[in-house]
Amino acid sequence: MKQVLTALFLLTLALSLSANAQWQFVKYFPDTTFQGNLGCHGVATDPDGKVWLMRYGASYTFPGGEGVARQIFVYNADGTPASFNGFYTFNLGGVPETLWNSNRGMRADENGNILFAEYDALYRVDYKTGAAMAKGIPDLDNTTITPGVDAIGEIFSGRVIPKGPIVVSASDITYLGNVCDSAEGYSRCLDVSSDGNDVYWCGYTTGYGAVRLHSDNGSIGPYVAAETLGVGMNTESIGFQPVTGYLWISSGNNYTPAVGWTNFTWYAFDLTTKKVVDSLTWDNSDGRNSDPRPRGIAWSPGGDTAYVGAFNAEGGCVQMFKKGPVSVQPIANTVPDKYALSQNYPNPFNPSTEIQFSIPQGGLTTVKVYDVLGKEVATIVNDNLAPGTYKTRLDGTRLASGTYIYTLTSGNTRISKKMMLMK
Repeated sequence: MKQVLTALFLLTLALSLSANAQWQFVKYFPDTTFQGNLGCHGVATDPDGKVWLMRYGASYTFPGGEGVARQIFVYNADGTPASFNGFYTFNLGGVPETLWNSNRGMRADENGNILFAEYDALYRVDYKTGAAMAKGIPDLDNTTITPGVDAIGEIFSGRVIPKGPIVVSASDITYLGNVCDSAEGYSRCLDVSSDGNDVYWCGYTTGYGAVRLHSDNGSIGPYVAAETLGVGMNTESIGFQPVTGYLWISSGNNYTPAVGWTNFTWYAFDLTTKKVVDSLTWDNSDGRNSDPRPRGIAWSPGGDTAYVGAFNAEGGCVQMFKKGPVSVQPIANTVPDKYALSQNYPNPFNPSTEIQFSIPQGGLTTVKVYDVLGKEVATIVNDNLAPGTYKTRLDGTRLASGTYIYTLTSGNTRISKKMMLMK
């Protein structure tokens, strides 16, 4: 009787989990023409739903030949340009200022205004008008990273190159003090809890996703290292989802590959349980980018749309995802005793086919499809699943005829089989 109840409980859990939505790739944002300049180096969204983007390199050439500048791009949620899209100059206290240096990251502040880093400087921009509100240089002559901001507007920033301080600035971007004097690893980003008690530092050469530095007194300190999240990751993008409160951490890429995690993927950590509860993966089924390096993530005000940006993505550097129905369904009321991946049916197929698989232990589970050269062409399951037997479906409409390999990965198990698409 106990075994039956356990099985029923696990089936109920599986049904609950599979009823959740998962992230579905929608399109490149605003379209595939947003590319070049070494790719994206920052994404933010404001309370109006506008999407703020920065590319790493110069994108505006002055007609008089006096040089090239960096631009800040702003789009409405429907992909149309905002009225102040593509600006590259500011007026600060009556003095014009041009964005000459490399873009380094951006984040919405506690009021929805946009903080962005340009070389060693941090700027705050009014999200309603695009006008500059403040500028500061937290760490003179040192390249800075995507900052974090707490609920009272204190700004936390650090250096790209180790070993430098993690700096706290007031809301007007004037120096307050240091979280620590010597942070480990090369870095592209950090973030901070709303109360300022926890700073999540990401050194992408350290072999962990983020180290949590904790203070019982917020920015007053002192901060001490409390724990690490995502051991095996090499993180270059981090952010709190505003609706769920989950902390999303990127895994790695070909240049600094993740160990035990899927590259080009953002994982959501529930900070109460310290478990991964969600994820999304950069879609490269069209083969536009060979090594996208995650450098930004932000969400719509309602939390159901995600925008992710990647450096080294010359073929289109920002992608848009939406929460949608999962593509996997539980099909059995028993817990399997081993991992299994069935042969797809029908096989050969045109244009769709069904795949069944079993997992005896719960956890993050993926089913991915590769061509014969090993290039990933589709992710059809990417979710936290309870133990059980499931079915999913591959739609091969976008794929060419030929032989493909589909792979189940769950826990420490990886199983692959071949299938054939004949159009």
